[in-house]
Amino acid sequence: MRLSILPLALAAGLGGTPPAAAASQPAWTVDGALSRPELQRQRGSVAALRIRIDLHALQQADSLDLALPGGRSQRIEVVRREPRGGGDSWIIGRFAGETDALVSLSLSNGILGGLISAPEGNYEITTLADGHQAVLLLDQDEFPECATRYSEHAVAGDTAPAAALAPDADPANRTDVLIVLSPEALIDVGGNLAQATAFAQSAVDSSNLAFRNSDMTTRFRLAGVRLTARAETGNTGTDLPWLRDDAEVASWRNQTGADMVSLITRNLNACGVGYLQSSPGPGFAGSAFQVTTRGCAVGNLSYAHEHGHNMGMGHDPGNGNGAHAWSNGHFVNGSFRTVMSYDTNCVGGCPRKPYFSNPAVNFSGQPTGIADTRDNHRTGNLTADIVANFRASQIIFQDGLQPAQP
Repeated sequence: MRLSILPLALAAGLGGTPPAAAASQPAWTVDGALSRPELQRQRGSVAALRIRIDLHALQQADSLDLALPGGRSQRIEVVRREPRGGGDSWIIGRFAGETDALVSLSLSNGILGGLISAPEGNYEITTLADGHQAVLLLDQDEFPECATRYSEHAVAGDTAPAAALAPDADPANRTDVLIVLSPEALIDVGGNLAQATAFAQSAVDSSNLAFRNSDMTTRFRLAGVRLTARAETGNTGTDLPWLRDDAEVASWRNQTGADMVSLITRNLNACGVGYLQSSPGPGFAGSAFQVTTRGCAVGNLSYAHEHGHNMGMGHDPGNGNGAHAWSNGHFVNGSFRTVMSYDTNCVGGCPRKPYFSNPAVNFSGQPTGIADTRDNHRTGNLTADIVANFRASQIIFQDGLQPAQP
């Protein structure tokens, strides 16, 4: 472990006994299971526990024990901890003894959110409408796909940016994102800005876990969280154009220097929808928008999926095209699918995992892509510099938040 390297070396040099590894600590305690009516309000959830987090353990421990629905306890090893200041941090972990089971935990204002990608399925840590924290076991078969199943993604590439690029270009690995919540979605994540920000940060971090796993350049940074007073319609064909065209949203985007913008809703006739950057270039800046349902955003990776469309990525072959011939997601029947892939061609099931297709990266012993046909990692790397410069980054964000470094 990181903190025991020096003492171990010293002990070995002196002929002493190396110190024992620090004991694992519980990340949270359980306050009981959600009732059936409560569970039914959480999209795709088949079991859930109310939890009370241990801030000290989450901030300090190199090994954490996670109490999960169904009576399971899982130990994780902290692979990386990225501090953000004020006690906030992003914790990346993996199941002890396993390489493919990955964990993203986001601490924000003392509130925890995150994604646990386990062999048996995905779990999400979130805040409930009553303000309590919970860990949910998800059934991905219960999630709808994105709105291309209902209508084609709007294809946009000729809208001029609303603001000129700064003389000094932003680095390709820093894409600033603005997240707007509808009044209904705000209620569902607890009802206040701190809880909304914690949810937003967990959506950003789960996306970054997928970028990191896929050897991609891009990293998202949360430039701001805003609360709109406009009631959502639940219709992708209405809410997405509104987000793109609304003057107040445009003002928020310019204030925060956000390269891309999303709206989080409670209800939608799909898990999400986003404009597709079919012809990559700076002219797409005016269409770098997406809408995602709250219940799909983190545990189902739909937030990452819809911004993937904004970056030029398409679904798996046969379910829509991307910017290039290789801009497709990948799946292995009976094993897994990448972030952009549908499950319609998986007769044996293929749960979504936090990877974008990349033929050079393996998951569960299988490549996550196919060269020249399923390689969204390549697409994302080609558009990374374009997207990161849709707007100039703000040194001090308007809501006082300072996102973590990529």
